Amino acid sequence: MAQLVITGNRLQDGAVVWRGPAGDWSQDIRRAAILAGEEALAESLGAARLDEASGRIIGVYEVEIETQDVRVRVVPARLRERIRAGGPTVSFA
Repeated sequence: MAQLVITGNRLQDGAVVWRGPAGDWSQDIRRAAILAGEEALAESLGAARLDEASGRIIGVYEVEIETQDVRVRVVPARLRERIRAGGPTVSFA
């Protein structure tokens, strides 16, 4: 099975967030819990959907990642998710 992380958007401000090992949500993909195995994915996704149901997070889903180099750099496998992980491509300020 591929390595996966859980992502969504914070409802308060729309920021892209990643689910951490303790169930917290961070804007930094490096703090995401890396899931390997169907059971870990199902458990984490279920908990993330509870956060979604409570109105904290919206659009929850899993993202396949690749780990690179000896420092275990976490990089989404798909371009769309790489863009989301890198932050907005435009500034509204």
